[in-house]
Amino acid sequence: MTMKRLSIVLAGLALGASAAHATVIAADLFDDPGYSLGGAIYPDSNQDIGYGAGVGPNDGTGFTSGWSNPYYTATRTVVRGLSYAGLATSRFSAASPAYVACTYCVNSTALRTFSGNTATTELWVSFLIREKGVTPKDFSAYPNYGGFAIEDAGGDFLYAGVPGLQPDSTANYSLQTGAGAAQSATAASGATTLLVVDIRDNGQAYLYVDPAVGQALGAPQATIATAITPGGATGLYWSDSWGWTYGDVRVGATLADVTPAGSPVPEPAAWTLMLAGFAALGGALRAVPRSGVVSREGRQSAA
Repeated sequence: MTMKRLSIVLAGLALGASAAHATVIAADLFDDPGYSLGGAIYPDSNQDIGYGAGVGPNDGTGFTSGWSNPYYTATRTVVRGLSYAGLATSRFSAASPAYVACTYCVNSTALRTFSGNTATTELWVSFLIREKGVTPKDFSAYPNYGGFAIEDAGGDFLYAGVPGLQPDSTANYSLQTGAGAAQSATAASGATTLLVVDIRDNGQAYLYVDPAVGQALGAPQATIATAITPGGATGLYWSDSWGWTYGDVRVGATLADVTPAGSPVPEPAAWTLMLAGFAALGGALRAVPRSGVVSREGRQSAA
């Protein structure tokens, strides 16, 4: 088998495998073996199915704990995945509870921890979010906050999503800190939205709403001062009132980590290329005994 032929085969295999997951600090695509379509991300608070009451399985990438339910609130369930143009997405997402008739209520909170990266000078977080079309949709009368927050060991947090418990405070995707300050961003809608947060070691955080995957970022839609440092963040939690679906939560040290292009599994065209590469490799290996090895008859003749 010539080096040229081997190079062609290996190139085909590499292209076929190019759609693999990006390297991240922590990620949950909600497609782990511990989850099932229609099942709970973590069990009901009064049940213990082997992980502890109110604690889900420790699946995913980089997490040191499963999703916990510290406030004994409603669980989330696994649903079919959200998609976003150009972004690698899984087949599954997580849904928060349906609408609950209350004006000031918190009925869905979950937390899990990950191993911080003290060497990084930037921390990136991304996730997909979609309002599920619940009724009523009048945010002026009912709060409907939903999103994720990064937390450090000291309890400081930075929240990205639709913020606030007060009516009229939930119309925009924003950044929020423990001090209560928030920066308004793009208005929430029923479409799937990609939120990307950049936390820098200069004490600033930036929110990008629906950025184009694989392209340079423009100006952020929101900027806020934060006490969270890139290397000090160790917790990720989501908290919402009702009616949101979330997909593909990623925490990484670079933008590319949290916005991988393509799909998490090879597309049909990539599978075709991989199979062609394996076929070529098999044919080359079958040809080796005829061209590169002296047969028993040849050895006898030479003797």
